[in-house]
Amino acid sequence: MKIKLYLVLVLVWLAVCFEDVSCALSRQAGGCGPGTDNSGCGNVGDPYQGQGQPPANATISRCGALSPPSPGYVYRVTANIGTDATHACLTWSYTRPFVLDLNGHTVTGMISGRMNPYGLTIMNGTVNCNSSSTGCIDVTQGSAPTAYDKIHHLTLNQAALGGRCINFNQENIYTPVSTRYLQIYNVQGTLPNADEGNGRAYLIWVGGVATIAADVWNSTVSPGGNLDQFQGIVMAVTVGSYVHNNYIVLPHPTYSTSGDPTDRGILFDCEGKVGSGCGSNTAAYNVIVADNNRAIRVRGEIGDVIHDNVILNCRAGYGTGCIMVGGTDVYTEATAAEIYSNTIELNDGEGIFLEASSYHTANVHDNTVTCYLGNCSNAGWFAYTLSEEPGYPDPIAGPILTVKNTTFPSNWGGRNAVMSCGPPGNSAYTCGIPGNAASVTYCNAGRVVGNGAMTQSCP
Repeated sequence: MKIKLYLVLVLVWLAVCFEDVSCALSRQAGGCGPGTDNSGCGNVGDPYQGQGQPPANATISRCGALSPPSPGYVYRVTANIGTDATHACLTWSYTRPFVLDLNGHTVTGMISGRMNPYGLTIMNGTVNCNSSSTGCIDVTQGSAPTAYDKIHHLTLNQAALGGRCINFNQENIYTPVSTRYLQIYNVQGTLPNADEGNGRAYLIWVGGVATIAADVWNSTVSPGGNLDQFQGIVMAVTVGSYVHNNYIVLPHPTYSTSGDPTDRGILFDCEGKVGSGCGSNTAAYNVIVADNNRAIRVRGEIGDVIHDNVILNCRAGYGTGCIMVGGTDVYTEATAAEIYSNTIELNDGEGIFLEASSYHTANVHDNTVTCYLGNCSNAGWFAYTLSEEPGYPDPIAGPILTVKNTTFPSNWGGRNAVMSCGPPGNSAYTCGIPGNAASVTYCNAGRVVGNGAMTQSCP
């Protein structure tokens, strides 16, 4: 009898729990990304990954220069070190590969240097810095990638306006490699409140000169409520990078000198690098709370893929969108992305935005739309286009969008879902340069409207 009563109580609890979001989260597994409670994001877990702490070749108890005498040399910090957050505390210059184990301690001041060859590891501690010209962790690589650089299990507190928590730059162009030799994981950062006049602030910046592929996961940041021009994870001129299983909460700035939302959770950017070969980057299995910002932006790259992300509370209005593709400074600079299997929660903003010219394309398929707090009455477009180009006459057609197999909530009703903009016609769908028109091919994509071309094509 007691067993039967227990089973009934469990069933009642489950029925109630499935209707309650906070209760449902309690059933999720630890980890980082969709379907987890995000307890695995940031500086958590075993930094030695079950291998045990490596024996130290030398200990560090104060700031200074590092000059490892042999490859794989292990430094271990034995106390909190550094007093000036505006200066570098630990430095090196073109040394042999080494391991810097902060051993759970705090470094005040930057950790920075130039490497040749690859094989650097920095891990397991906290760095407090105050420098707008560099990062709390600042690495410049001066050789072709041949071994893993690893930056992990770190808490990075950047106090400078327009600063970076991690700043990684490949110094020269070498033959690109497909192995992701740069690995950044289990890091978390804080940045100060700022407006865009103070420059852009970054959690992670990777400048790859189309040479390296980076792998970034289990990272998290929740910047200040007034932080403007924030960039979460930026892959600048990389090829084949993989940004996955991260948790980013973007702010809702109370001011913006431009009047536009300026924060970005993930940015793949090859702007101005035509012919460099960058692109084919992937953003997958990330959770991004967008608010009035762009969760993911792609520009000047070919072959980028955005899939299986959860993007919440989309409020970015017309001209931005939670996922933005295109919008290059030169509209003949091609941009192309495939966007699929994402869940996009629409508030009063837009989901996917494709901007500029026929050099800009997006293949959008098999995504799911939800509405903020279950209310679809104010939801914006799921996908829309904007036709622009800077010069006249305009020989370039508008952007090319394919949208297929979108799943909408039951209360979506007959709301507009996709817009193909174009020259004057219906004033509600007039946009961009007169004479240009976007092109939308669609199937099972909700209600498609606009002054541009619209072609239903179902298999």
